[in-house]
Amino acid sequence: MGYRRVVRSLLAASNSSDRISRSYQKLLEKQKQLEDKIAEIEQNEQLVETFNNYIERLQNIHKDFIKPYDWVKIKNNKPPKKPINLRKNENAALAILNEYTPSFIDKIFKKADKKIENFKANIEAAKTDDTNEYNEALKVYNEEFEAYKETVNIATGILDNDVNSYKMVINMLEPLSDLKELGVSTEYPEITLTKVKALIYNNNDNIIPNMQYSLLKSGKLSVKDMAVSKQNEIYQDYICSIALKLARDLFSLLSINEVILNVKNHMVNTSTGQKEYQTILSVKFVRETINSLNFDLIDPSDCMKNFIHNMNYKKTQGMLPVEEIQEN
Repeated sequence: MGYRRVVRSLLAASNSSDRISRSYQKLLEKQKQLEDKIAEIEQNEQLVETFNNYIERLQNIHKDFIKPYDWVKIKNNKPPKKPINLRKNENAALAILNEYTPSFIDKIFKKADKKIENFKANIEAAKTDDTNEYNEALKVYNEEFEAYKETVNIATGILDNDVNSYKMVINMLEPLSDLKELGVSTEYPEITLTKVKALIYNNNDNIIPNMQYSLLKSGKLSVKDMAVSKQNEIYQDYICSIALKLARDLFSLLSINEVILNVKNHMVNTSTGQKEYQTILSVKFVRETINSLNFDLIDPSDCMKNFIHNMNYKKTQGMLPVEEIQEN
């Protein structure tokens, strides 16, 4: 092959190699774009799923409630066992001393006495370890025993229809305490053997998002303002769901027949122009009716129809102030 033909052949091979390299680079770029798009879609899906789960959670708080307490079983529970100092460390160290037989070398170099002194020192250290471990176990036991006594006393009081025990149960278990982070707080102005009057305060005006997230067919994220009517609908379900949960919790804990509940929101009083707590839901829950409901299928707002209640809801205005239920 002549010189020129060799050069042309090498140039052709080089050009072919460049074309392959460029094609491969384009392939990598396309692959990266595809991976980025897939990652974006997955991220969008997670965001939409998180949003939907949050809304669903707000509307279904009533499904997560305190399971009924078996106060008879609690009263008859056995107390925790008091710990015993078994001196495990001391016995182990003592066994080493008792099993020690001076070797020939120990005798020659007079190491036996020194080793025995070390073994005895180890025994004293082991005694200290045993004492520390026992004291720690005793401390835990005392705490558990005090909790046991308190629980048994409360259970006994509940079974004996003691109102103070009713109050202690509510203070200890704090129904709705898991909703504090959402701005929910409670008060109990009246607790009797047959009924509980409760107040729920909503201290969070931003609990309902004002933006709505959804996924387009292309996988892109759609973000738009949530309609005021939709916000109000979700908020109504949220308030009613909280009320139902508290009623269920109280009926699970106590042998009462009624829960009279007023939900208050921090809102503008149109007569004064000042913000204050105003009642937006007043409802009288009855145990028999509560027990008859299928809480997995109910709409919390519609469920209020099963009880004597005051609620003034407008699609465009939301939940408006109402009068509290007055007992006969």
